[in-house]
Amino acid sequence: MRQGKTVFTCIERFISQIVNRQWVSRWIICGLLIMLLEPGYALTVASYNLQNYLSTGRMVDGRFRRNYPKPETEKQALRAKILQVNPDILAVQEMGERSYLKEFQRDLKRDGLDYPYVYLGVGIDQVRHTAVLSKIEPASVKSHLDLRFKYFDEYLTPQRGLLEVQFDGVGKVPEFSLYVVHLKSKRTVRNDDPEAASQREKEARSIRDRILKNHGEGEDAAYLLVGDLNDTKNNPAVLRFLEIGGRKTGKLLPLQDDDGFWWTYYWDRAHQYSRVDYMIAGAAIFERWAGRGAVEAGLKGSDHRLLWAEFE
Repeated sequence: MRQGKTVFTCIERFISQIVNRQWVSRWIICGLLIMLLEPGYALTVASYNLQNYLSTGRMVDGRFRRNYPKPETEKQALRAKILQVNPDILAVQEMGERSYLKEFQRDLKRDGLDYPYVYLGVGIDQVRHTAVLSKIEPASVKSHLDLRFKYFDEYLTPQRGLLEVQFDGVGKVPEFSLYVVHLKSKRTVRNDDPEAASQREKEARSIRDRILKNHGEGEDAAYLLVGDLNDTKNNPAVLRFLEIGGRKTGKLLPLQDDDGFWWTYYWDRAHQYSRVDYMIAGAAIFERWAGRGAVEAGLKGSDHRLLWAEFE
């Protein structure tokens, strides 16, 4: 709802000055505002890998600290970037346990951005979670825990699970499901699966199959998948969400920064920039994409950059 937010405040102040609030209830004022703002209504969705918003081993002031929380300066930098974008729905990755999510919600509210609805994704990884914070009450929330895929001689499930948050129609945006994913990292102990590429691809395939089972491949497919896929666009873990046997399924939102760069992640050890974070939409939601969105500049607080897109 980026468009109209400033207008909303101005109109409300104007009405409050000319209307006696003793006999006109606030819901009437809100109804008038909704009618006034409906033509320019836009829904903003953002995705952000927060880089270990939890307690873990980390370098702090040149010293390695065990089980150390994310420094306050990094948290402040994350919040500043989020406030700059002011998304209606925020999906995050690498969130800690529920207490960290509550802290994140509280601090954002203190800074002026209130998300009354927060949900923590569930997976076999009990340390790093996905999560959704929203200004809009969802119709339903589900962690898909029954996904399975065969990996060599065993059956596994996606490590960070699959979080689905379903929303009723918002403005002109139809009812849709937001899926938040964080695929397996490239760290592995298996020499027969370099950089865990096969495991990541199988995670992607199992998630893709569930989404298409729920929404189909047609023009009425109303879903938006966001998150960290830990792979580049030319690799199977990403391609699985875009096509099946040459048939196009998900549509990749072409988000760039102000300089026209696509990269979303910086690996300091290798001095390497890459695009590993994505927004992929079903046809019905891609149609509602306003053509506005970006990869936000700056790496303060995280080694990933924030992505956002508007839908109307």
